[in-house]
Amino acid sequence: MAKNLSENPDFIIMKMKNPHAKESHITLRRYKGHDKVVTVPDGVEKISNLVFADDIEPNKTIEKIVIPDSVTEISPQAFAYCLSLKTIDFPKNLKVFSVEFKHCPSIEEIWIPESVEELGCIWNFEPLSKIHLGGNIIKVKLTDFPKPKKFNTFYGKKSINDVLFQNPAYSLMDGFMVNKNRRTVLYSMNTSKEMRVPEGMETLSEYAFHEIKLHPDEIPVEKVFLPKTVRTIKPTAFAFCKSLKEVVYDGFAEDLEVGIYAFMSCVNFHEDGSDIICIDRKPKKKTNDTSKLDRVIFIHRCLKTGKHYSKNELRAKIENELRTKVSTQAVKRDIDYMRDYFKAPIPEYDIYLEDGLAWDGFYYTDLDFELRF
Repeated sequence: MAKNLSENPDFIIMKMKNPHAKESHITLRRYKGHDKVVTVPDGVEKISNLVFADDIEPNKTIEKIVIPDSVTEISPQAFAYCLSLKTIDFPKNLKVFSVEFKHCPSIEEIWIPESVEELGCIWNFEPLSKIHLGGNIIKVKLTDFPKPKKFNTFYGKKSINDVLFQNPAYSLMDGFMVNKNRRTVLYSMNTSKEMRVPEGMETLSEYAFHEIKLHPDEIPVEKVFLPKTVRTIKPTAFAFCKSLKEVVYDGFAEDLEVGIYAFMSCVNFHEDGSDIICIDRKPKKKTNDTSKLDRVIFIHRCLKTGKHYSKNELRAKIENELRTKVSTQAVKRDIDYMRDYFKAPIPEYDIYLEDGLAWDGFYYTDLDFELRF
């Protein structure tokens, strides 16, 4: 059993290894005290979920939590069921802010540190009436924003607009939410079939044109114009843009850095962006092959059934149901990609019995696993 690293018995602190990485973190697992003001011990690097309370034992005492600058990761439900919590002093070195407040009825206002560069799942804005936000956000994971009520809006992009507009670093320009200070396109508002990125922007953020969830009022983009000031397209920037047919860049191909899988699941594009029309490059010939992500989603659905599948069985099912040619080597690479990118719970190798014979196959060790984009 792991040893408690704290001298204060009210705090259960352990060195925990990240199951998806090699490094370990000094992690706060539980607070058992009854103070109104709780100061997390310096040296803690991560705060786990349900540290201060849970649905079985809600905390009605804590009014303020002070977090030291040594903390670099806070789990989404870290403060859940703290019924009297009003104030949180967040650490100054936090890069990702992905916190829920739906079980904190007394908190109304938060200050997100200037260091934060990525907004993750603020799953429920209630009861927050104001969010103080720094000017350094370069990534917004819109798929993590459900329908809010507090800001009188009806969809993720419009609700997060209300948050970003509280800082003058962010504004809507030609249908795009941008960080003017960092010259970054955070996301498109999908206002027309053809969209032109504003002049002066240098980076298309991850999820900039992400279309896995579109409101009925939004329009799938078909053509995008990029000014020559753009130099970087981040991974997944155009993910799931099924209707996208053309991207025109007013510059040279060598000046544009395209992130891996920037165009994943775009039926008219290679994932590496080699189809972008530049001054000095024509697009590659289009193919009718399904993308890697289409195959990954299909394999995921197969493994969710709880059955075991060999590479050949998965290849046959893909060719039959997706109507595309694929090799067993490609299927194996897809499975490796699922493990590496999505952390899918697929054992490296397995033998299973069927009709008295031994077969090698793949399966999910956790059937509750879901792909997160």
